[in-house]
Amino acid sequence: SVRDGRLYMSNESASEVVALRQTGKDVPDDLHYTVEADITCQEGAASIVFNAANTKNFYLFQLNKDNDDGKVWFKPHTWKNNGFAIYGSHVKDATELVGGAEAFKTVPAHIKIDVTALEIKTYINGTLLDTFPFKETQGIAPVPGYIGIRSSDTERFTADNLKMTDLSGRIPKVVYDYTFDDPDDNPFLFGSIENGVFEANGDGVLLPPLGSPT
Repeated sequence: SVRDGRLYMSNESASEVVALRQTGKDVPDDLHYTVEADITCQEGAASIVFNAANTKNFYLFQLNKDNDDGKVWFKPHTWKNNGFAIYGSHVKDATELVGGAEAFKTVPAHIKIDVTALEIKTYINGTLLDTFPFKETQGIAPVPGYIGIRSSDTERFTADNLKMTDLSGRIPKVVYDYTFDDPDDNPFLFGSIENGVFEANGDGVLLPPLGSPT
């Protein structure tokens, strides 16, 4: 459904909600954009949604510490026609890159997702962790369409400096740029801003309705 300029998707148990905002309709021939954030994870996993054609077809890249093995795992997901897949060959141990599972609770890790027409490269704290060719996915084409953040009832994490930059032209264009400095200026429907970061605490998948002016 569409409410307040956002698209929403919920699962059957209503424990998760997706709210996505379209950032562009046409796919340029020279498609290239990045999505970045500084994240910590206290429980479960921290996830970023991007490359969404609609609420049933999108990518979700996750840093997951829910296995109780003392590690933080990078897990790329796709949703196609509302069914999801996890790509085992691209599940990577990111523990060292985030400084350890315990440190990841309080020390932010910078994730950068670099999307081109051919592949997705994921960097953690400046180090390339994974290269994911689109030809290996379940047929979801690259689009500069939607971005978002996901949390569920068993996940708690923080996000800061959420940013999307369009690099398809000669001059980079910042589409979103949220620093969460003002606790009274929460661009999301849920969650809260505490000490200059956004806290996702099981309220669903959140996305600001409009990009910040740049």
